[in-house]
Amino acid sequence: DDDEGGDEGVGEGLKDEMATQLAMAGIDEKDLENNYLTAYTDFRDGEVYAETAYFLQPGLTKDINMFFMDEVKTDFSKYVPKADQVAYMTFGLDIRGVKQVLEEKGVLGLLNMRMIQFGLSADDISKAFGGDIMLSMHAEDEEFGFGLFGMNINDRETFDKFLALGEQTGAIEKEADDQYILKNTSDAMKKIISYNGVPTAEADARLIIKDDIVFIT
Repeated sequence: DDDEGGDEGVGEGLKDEMATQLAMAGIDEKDLENNYLTAYTDFRDGEVYAETAYFLQPGLTKDINMFFMDEVKTDFSKYVPKADQVAYMTFGLDIRGVKQVLEEKGVLGLLNMRMIQFGLSADDISKAFGGDIMLSMHAEDEEFGFGLFGMNINDRETFDKFLALGEQTGAIEKEADDQYILKNTSDAMKKIISYNGVPTAEADARLIIKDDIVFIT
């Protein structure tokens, strides 16, 4: 029933709010119509199985398809705790594809202008980061859990430039070799998560580098 919003495609209700952003990205408002996503979860032999399916207009997928790689080459599993794990996923972000899309949209020049101020460039992003990404969620009990993010490092020397920038701007603080504190992340999480009864971390997040993989938790 259209009155209840049941048949409204993904994104149709956001057209008015996103008009300016869509124009900057070169996306026609009509491309937000008739996009659909479905998902289901099942239980198979003691494991939870989930699957999603989607239909997106070609005006959206032309760019989106350039954002992702077909496979992840980094094996994150040996670094991730198995205890109390409730969700785990990996995907490959094609950073060079993202760069190409930004260039075609005329945004790359603006990004470069901002980064040059810090002695970096957009090329350094695609050089430093490999694009293999891991997300893992853990719930130790009803009141406490944690998330773990991982991404492979493509070029450590270039990656270290980003670490140096983080220290220079006060965003991170070195705690030990290849271990850093992400400053003020605890306060930020408390502001983002405002649900009653949902606890947030009392300590700032940590960034740890191991075997050319950067982990944040």
